[in-house]
Amino acid sequence: MERDKGLGKILLAPVAGLFYLVVKGRHTLYNANILKSHKPSIPTICVGNITVGGTGKTPHIELLIELLSKNYRLAVLSRGYKRKYKGSREVLTSDVYSNVGDEPLQIKQKFPNIPVFVNAKRVEGVAQIAVAYPNVDIILLDDAFQHRKIAAGLNIILIDYNRPIWEDNMLPIGNLRDSYDQISRANVVIITKCPANLSPMDKRILTKKLQLYPYQTLLFSHIEYGQPAPIFPDSKSYEKSEETIVIAGIAAPQPFINHVKSMNTKVTPLIFPDHHNFTSKDINLIVSEFRKKHQSVNLVTTEKDAKRLLEANLPEEIKNYLYFVPIKARLSDNSDNVLFNKIAKYVKENSDYCGVHQGKNTQ
Repeated sequence: MERDKGLGKILLAPVAGLFYLVVKGRHTLYNANILKSHKPSIPTICVGNITVGGTGKTPHIELLIELLSKNYRLAVLSRGYKRKYKGSREVLTSDVYSNVGDEPLQIKQKFPNIPVFVNAKRVEGVAQIAVAYPNVDIILLDDAFQHRKIAAGLNIILIDYNRPIWEDNMLPIGNLRDSYDQISRANVVIITKCPANLSPMDKRILTKKLQLYPYQTLLFSHIEYGQPAPIFPDSKSYEKSEETIVIAGIAAPQPFINHVKSMNTKVTPLIFPDHHNFTSKDINLIVSEFRKKHQSVNLVTTEKDAKRLLEANLPEEIKNYLYFVPIKARLSDNSDNVLFNKIAKYVKENSDYCGVHQGKNTQ
């Protein structure tokens, strides 16, 4: 098996090399101002990564909303990945994921007072927000680091602790969708999904590995899991079961599976691709597994998957046993103030067009 993997890497090496050259060439054109970037007048903060999926962008957008919304009027702009409706629109709490995407819908339903827009053309999306909400202080750009047509004022890059980029390779050999040196464009780097008790020695090792510049701030975060909650409002409250079927359609499901295992239950994982649209075949598989263990099993899924399962044609027999686990990203070492102060300084230096709305988070 290892030999097959090694042979696969050798065969894919030319493709990865070509992809690297294309990526580097594109950055060179932007850096030389041959391809143009637009810098919005409204302060913009990009939350992104240089790998494909699984670094925790959505929980960190939510972290920023909680951190900033008492002092600034915020809006969120997302691409709305894998939605069927491809135009631009504002997300409503009553929307369905197929029209706006699972992540934007999750953010809007958690923070109904925050405007959330979806538009694959980020420059156009920022302009639409500025017209619809002229008093907004900060626009949070979800996953726009590679979208260099827009030049965010402050870039936050996420790196998964479990998938260190210095050990990775370019697509399709590895998970890098951007060249490693693009980390230099980040103002803040957050190593995500760390153990909650990450030691000072481990932090020093990671700091040395990254070799950031003096102008860059390195932070660490971990995932905090909440209690499972019913997906359907009329379902019974969660009670621990002897066995649990885990349904996960996310980029890096193993940490979630490990968490469910830590709840002292026997786990049967059903893994699907990231942002997966559940088909009738998938539902039949879930129901089949459920029926094998009926009355002694719960079905537990992620927040993102819950948005998609709500639109799936689920039989009534499993709805009462279906739960999702809410999560939050938490910064380590009480470093919320470090991040807030860095953002506040940036906003103050780039907010001549309007004042800061202290204590106001409504639009």
